[in-house]
Amino acid sequence: FKDGVDLSRSLFQGPVELAEAVFQKEAYFVQGRFMQGLGCRETRFGPHTRFHRSIFRGVVDCTGALFDGMAEWLEVTFEQPAVFERARFGSGTGFSGSRFMQPAGFPEAIFSRDAFFTHAIFEGDTSFAGAQFLAGADFSDTEFQRLDDLGKARFDRPSIMTRAKRQTAVSAQGLLGSPAAQYAITLLFL
Repeated sequence: FKDGVDLSRSLFQGPVELAEAVFQKEAYFVQGRFMQGLGCRETRFGPHTRFHRSIFRGVVDCTGALFDGMAEWLEVTFEQPAVFERARFGSGTGFSGSRFMQPAGFPEAIFSRDAFFTHAIFEGDTSFAGAQFLAGADFSDTEFQRLDDLGKARFDRPSIMTRAKRQTAVSAQGLLGSPAAQYAITLLFL
């Protein structure tokens, strides 16, 4: 696409497949309704991409996608899994206010500039394993209702987690895995 594309407020009743497409200019899908998902594997987006307030009823697969410019996924609803594995975000990126109702994956994604996940809700498991945040990462007021692996991501600057709600892993060892039990066992042996 050599010129800007504006498909805002469009209703896509079938699957939307943009694999390996190249958007040289702006691509706007503001308030779009994707009834059967979006495929944008290895897609290259230009200086500004907006999916603001879009709804995805099917799987979103942006594996290996390159967002050269600003990527706005603000207040988006993902009803099925959202995959951004190895995606590269070259400029500011926003997922603020978005709702991930199923698993969300950002493994090995690279965020070159500031990334915002403020007020996002992750209802399913969330993966950031191997992701790199080369600038600021703001997770303020984000809610992780299931486990996340943010600890496996690399942050060049400390992430902001003000009022973020995260689940803690429950030890599979039960009582013997608790700190009090470990101290009791140690004292018993001593």
